[in-house]
Amino acid sequence: MDPTAVWTQFRDKIARDSLQDSDCFPRAGVSYAKILSDPRWANLRKAIAAVQAASWEIGEGKLVYTIPLGKTDHLRLDFILRGETWLFYLLDGVTIPIKALPALPYSEFPPLPDTENRLRMERIVSEKVHFYCKLKSYFGAAKALEWFRDGQGYRLNVESWLPYFTVRKAFVLASAWMENRYWGQGMVVVELSEDRARLQFREHEYLLLYEMTGHLKPQLSLLEYRELFEDQWRDRCKYAGWEVAFEYPNKDTLMIMSALPAGWEDKA
Repeated sequence: MDPTAVWTQFRDKIARDSLQDSDCFPRAGVSYAKILSDPRWANLRKAIAAVQAASWEIGEGKLVYTIPLGKTDHLRLDFILRGETWLFYLLDGVTIPIKALPALPYSEFPPLPDTENRLRMERIVSEKVHFYCKLKSYFGAAKALEWFRDGQGYRLNVESWLPYFTVRKAFVLASAWMENRYWGQGMVVVELSEDRARLQFREHEYLLLYEMTGHLKPQLSLLEYRELFEDQWRDRCKYAGWEVAFEYPNKDTLMIMSALPAGWEDKA
């Protein structure tokens, strides 16, 4: 089947919001027809419908299309052919750059320098969200949040690794270091004293994941997704002597910390 015709037919269905489950490869628990018709993915539908001619490649048993998303990102859409009909197979924003079988033995694996940190975080966050939703179904949201509170152990970790400062200052500096070195998260310590601190997550990967992936939105709202992040950090801050508020300018997250009054360690 002509790859151009496949794209045209698919694009027209997306533009008319008429993609059916019968147009998609059947996957347990996944309905791309429902996902792509969800109002939360309206911008994605518009982006797909706007591409008159997608670039395409032929894989083993697949047609692989790629369209641009913004200035730097891309979206890949895969199809399989059944005679003169097509089935939409899947979509993703990550493509490992191996397009032909390499000569063996093979040990030089091409990097994805702008994506690898996000892939690592996506796996952790996906498991966390899945577990939270499972706990919530049994015990309710409040009890589910409690499971992820690790403030006491986090403080011990901070003081073990950074011995040169008070616990408040060590908490801010060590948290920024761990987020940056563990996950590649852009971090800025904007303000730091014994009484006040501000910690900035630049282009916060945790929030970007919610917008970019297809499996998180159906599980919980953005407010609940943020609360899962905020509740854990509130607990961590409490055990380090901080009260914290959160702001979300643009794609960033700003943690604004104020020192708890004297006697906070007795109440933590």
